[in-house]
Amino acid sequence: MTNTTSNYHPGHIIPNLLVRMQAKAELGEEQDYTQRQQNLISKLTQSLPPPTNTHIPTELIRKYSRELQAHFQHIIDSLLEGEGVCRSLEDDYVVFNDISGHPPPEKAGPQLHHFRSSTLAAEEANLRQCWTKCLTNKIPMPIHVIPTELPNGTTTKISTPYLSDIVSQQTLLQS
Repeated sequence: MTNTTSNYHPGHIIPNLLVRMQAKAELGEEQDYTQRQQNLISKLTQSLPPPTNTHIPTELIRKYSRELQAHFQHIIDSLLEGEGVCRSLEDDYVVFNDISGHPPPEKAGPQLHHFRSSTLAAEEANLRQCWTKCLTNKIPMPIHVIPTELPNGTTTKISTPYLSDIVSQQTLLQS
C-alpha cells in the first residue's frame, strides 16, 4: 500500500502515513483494538457456566496412576496438608478445592511463593522435599500405586490404602 501512495519515493512514505492517520482520527475511525478485544472476552466469559472444583474420578486414579503421580508431584505441597484441607473424597471422586470461591480454612494449604523471590530450582527442590516427606510420613495421597525408584536403579511399586477403603465400602454397600 505504501508503494502505491508514495510513487516509490521513500521521502513520501512518512508524510502520507501522517496524513492517513490524521484523517482516520478526524473521521473517528481509529479504534482501540485492545479495548474491543477485552470487551469481546468479557462477553464470552459471562456466557460460560461458573467454575467448579476439580473432580477426578477414582476410576481414573486406578487406571492412570503413573500419570497422576507425575501431576501430584507438581502439586504435592497442597497434598501435604492431608484430607479435608485442599481436597476431599465425595462419592467416587477426589475433589480438589481449587476454586477461589471455596477457599480452604485460614492458614491451611501450601505456603504460596512469589515468583520474584524464588527460582525454579528452589521450587523443584521444595517439591522434591515435600514428595519425600509424604512418602516417609505415609501421608495419604489420592493415588492407587506409587512407582518409586530404588537407589540401585530398579523401580518398585508401593500400593497405597487410599482406594482400598473405597472398594471395601462399595462391596459392603452392594452386599
